[in-house]
Amino acid sequence: MLSKYTIQRTGFRMKEFITLRHGLPYFSVTKESVVAKGAKGADNLVTEGITTSPVLPVCPCCGGKAYSHGTFTRRLWDLSVLGRRHLLIVTGKRYRCTSCHHMWRQRIDFANPEHNFTFRLGKRMQTTLLNYY
Repeated sequence: MLSKYTIQRTGFRMKEFITLRHGLPYFSVTKESVVAKGAKGADNLVTEGITTSPVLPVCPCCGGKAYSHGTFTRRLWDLSVLGRRHLLIVTGKRYRCTSCHHMWRQRIDFANPEHNFTFRLGKRMQTTLLNYY
């Protein structure tokens, strides 16, 4: 849940390290956060990690045995950090049933499956819109 974030100040030859506590359930950081340029030239903070939510190795359709069948990656926007947009790259497992061959993904508990942002960013957007109007 901790991530190191490097800040390079312009005009100085100094690096500062800040440790961030994400506070997301079942999220484990696998790579140090980096600043990357977005499509429109804005600086984005990118953090890579894995979801650690518990999964039962049982098929939700037929109740048969399941096995790990690779991984998947999801890009999720989270709350801004130090004025920069925060992109989470989350990796999870895919599973397949040995009986009916049904496939499913590991659940990401902090994100809505229909959107590309975390629940807490969605709540922030909702309160901002409600306060605006």
